[in-house]
Amino acid sequence: MAPQKIEKYFCTICWRPCHTNIKQSSYCSVHNQLADDGKEYKRRYRLLSNIALDEKQDSSPKDVIPRLVAKHSPHEKLMKNVVSNANIETGAEWENRVETIIELCAQDLKDTAASAKGIECSSYNSFNSWISAVIRSLDNEDPNSSADSFNTLAERMAPPETTSFLIHLLTRYEIEAKIRVLGRRRRGPPIGSTLSQIDIYGELLTALKNRETSGITVNLSEIARKYGISRQAVSKKWRKVIESPKDYRKAYREYKKTTK
Repeated sequence: MAPQKIEKYFCTICWRPCHTNIKQSSYCSVHNQLADDGKEYKRRYRLLSNIALDEKQDSSPKDVIPRLVAKHSPHEKLMKNVVSNANIETGAEWENRVETIIELCAQDLKDTAASAKGIECSSYNSFNSWISAVIRSLDNEDPNSSADSFNTLAERMAPPETTSFLIHLLTRYEIEAKIRVLGRRRRGPPIGSTLSQIDIYGELLTALKNRETSGITVNLSEIARKYGISRQAVSKKWRKVIESPKDYRKAYREYKKTTK
């Protein structure tokens, strides 16, 4: 099952299934922008923004998880073998499939595979009900909503797709620890960026200040021409600056101190 086909079932910015109570939602119940004035969404988005800025200039925060999944997912050939041969409904067959999946995931997804292994298959009557139990055990924020969302999504999944969903779920949850560590890094233009990149951020900060104090319109096209880059690239940097101006100003000042 192609990763991009499975991605559609997951929250764009975390490991949980999409919240099915909201039509065409791309987020889980925790990170839905309507929940609690979007506080958890904003907090999570800032976390991923930190990683995106450190990893690659102009990358989107929403690209972080797919990139980490691709990097840390278990061996593709083994996973393809499991998914293509899956035919799981009820009975003992699905229990054997669970055992195989956990064994294959154990090396790359050690902690999450161990957690899933602790959920006894004998307590459940189907593969899907077992996955629901795994989701509840992993989710300490909104376990019931996450499990219910999976149950609704699973109604339109074929058995191979459900198996692929489980592997993807385990991979996404495993990288959560990495995301928390990477996301704590200092925000703003990173030390070591090229001089032109730092200068662009400096110019954008100046433009933001001029707009705030004098109402001067920010001309992103002019900045793009000055530095020989696309307006789209400047626009992406501009969005980052206006989302967290205090962090960028602080980071810019710190960088300038190191170059004196």
